[in-house]
Amino acid sequence: MIGNLVRFGRRQLHTVVSREIIKPSSPTPSHLKTHNLSLIDQVNANLFMPMVTFYPNTGICRDKTTLDLKNSLSQTLTKYYPFAGRHAKVAPSYVDCNDNGAEFLVASIECGGLAVAWSLSHKVADGSSLFHFMKDWAKMNRFLSTEPKHEFSNDPKFIHFEYMNINSRGLDLEISDDCVTRSFMFPSSKIKELKQKVKAMTTESGKPITNPTRVENECEMNPESFISELRNQKTQFQAIRNIETAMGIFSEWDLEELLRKFTGLYICSSLCGNSAYEIDFGWGKPVKATHAGDLRKNSFILMDAPNGDGIEALVCLGNQDMAIVQNDPELLAFG
Repeated sequence: MIGNLVRFGRRQLHTVVSREIIKPSSPTPSHLKTHNLSLIDQVNANLFMPMVTFYPNTGICRDKTTLDLKNSLSQTLTKYYPFAGRHAKVAPSYVDCNDNGAEFLVASIECGGLAVAWSLSHKVADGSSLFHFMKDWAKMNRFLSTEPKHEFSNDPKFIHFEYMNINSRGLDLEISDDCVTRSFMFPSSKIKELKQKVKAMTTESGKPITNPTRVENECEMNPESFISELRNQKTQFQAIRNIETAMGIFSEWDLEELLRKFTGLYICSSLCGNSAYEIDFGWGKPVKATHAGDLRKNSFILMDAPNGDGIEALVCLGNQDMAIVQNDPELLAFG
């Protein structure tokens, strides 16, 4: 599942050179062969998270680079054993950590440099976990190229969940040809202005928000009530002291009814703070990190800007909606 192809919009900019399966360098212990998915993971969206990092051409040897990447991936998969397993295509409740490995593709692209793309089921890992894996893979690659006997110092921790099968297909996000994806940059100075505006508006309402974060947004043009309620819910959830209590709360919901309510909503995910621009395989830091391929309709992904100054928003909307957004004077004022 690592190394999926890079695709932007409808243009295909690659030629596949080779394809193989990379297995963990050591077998997964028998007591770790089954990784149960939590209730949240089971109802999570049925999608993969393709990401890509681009590196400048530094004259590196492609054959040696490919061999190093394979070796370091094999070593890293031993630590991230669920990533080398398999789960059912429909309504999975666990990952079979069978060491079947990850698909590794080598492709030539037209960017003049080097790119590493990866993709993993959202039911197995969220964005933060995936970036941890990529940074550890990159670190392993750096050490193996200079110190072949290097051992990983910090093992990742996988939370154990009791088996629970709710037989749910999970959240389905709309796929549509009538949509377009655009990138919007919001520099830190403009985000600071927006924070000050929100603070002033909420103070006037009598429900002041003293420190809005970079990724809290308006809802029905009433930011004071939305942000206040969002923080209230976050505080209540953070007060839960153990995972069993949290899962008990979710198990009381009518999940199918809950999933139906998601139809037609806008989905926003933040990958900010995950240090995508720190993924160094030994060739230096990437010049660009982004989502690879098409987003689902009415979805947004927030990432750190390439230069560290602000936020990049990847926005996928219907063609008519995007035309309105791109000409919105209030949005343009903060871009």
